[in-house]
Amino acid sequence: MALVKKTGAASPKAAVSQTPSWAKRGKAATQAMEKYDQDAEKYFADKNRMWRFWLPKGESARVTFIDGNLLPDGTLDILTFREHTQQVNGDWETFVCIAETEPCPLCEGGDFPSLVGVLSIIDHRSFKGKKGVYKDTPKLYVAKKGTIKLLQQYATKRDGLAGATFEISRLGENDPNVGGSFDFEEKKSITELQKMYTRKGKDGKTNTIFVPADYEKEIVYMEGKELRAKGFGSGKPIGSETAGDAEAAGAGAGQHM
Repeated sequence: MALVKKTGAASPKAAVSQTPSWAKRGKAATQAMEKYDQDAEKYFADKNRMWRFWLPKGESARVTFIDGNLLPDGTLDILTFREHTQQVNGDWETFVCIAETEPCPLCEGGDFPSLVGVLSIIDHRSFKGKKGVYKDTPKLYVAKKGTIKLLQQYATKRDGLAGATFEISRLGENDPNVGGSFDFEEKKSITELQKMYTRKGKDGKTNTIFVPADYEKEIVYMEGKELRAKGFGSGKPIGSETAGDAEAAGAGAGQHM
């Protein structure tokens, strides 16, 4: 009887999940990232607003925080607010939740807002845009609750974040899009950094770009009537009742007295 030589069984291949219709993988994902940079450049240039910092999965970036001092009680000085993220005409946009001042149309639509905090940074990466190569770009670092807690820990350890440089990495898809791993590099004085990072303006004068963002300008706050005009919410804008509406409401109230 002939002996049959047994060969080692082939190693099973790792299971690959299906790619949702609204997502991309591989080369398509790389192309999507390039398109995102182009779209973001146009979007924020058109609105004359700063870009938001983000990292593709598996990448890292060197950044320096412009603000983020410690308050007298040891708390990180960071502007926090609630924010909705919605798709408008195929693009993702963010809207400040206005529920603390008036009924929020986006909350009415069932969207629960995220608590976010914002700081200003210098993103030291280089990339090519329509107007040339960008490097050392001021950006908004918009972090959610978990990352805010991490920032507090680093700020406590480093006596504030302002002037501190970190290598920030996004190791996996479960990491926040602003990164989840922070490797401290150095911390310099604000005066020194203001001299290092300057730009020549349209008026020919050279000014430092190492200054916190004007958050009231960069984080656009829309009132309820503006949000409803965009199609959000289920009710009419506050104060939009007509005389006929008011009369009908009064009559209805009288019937129940």
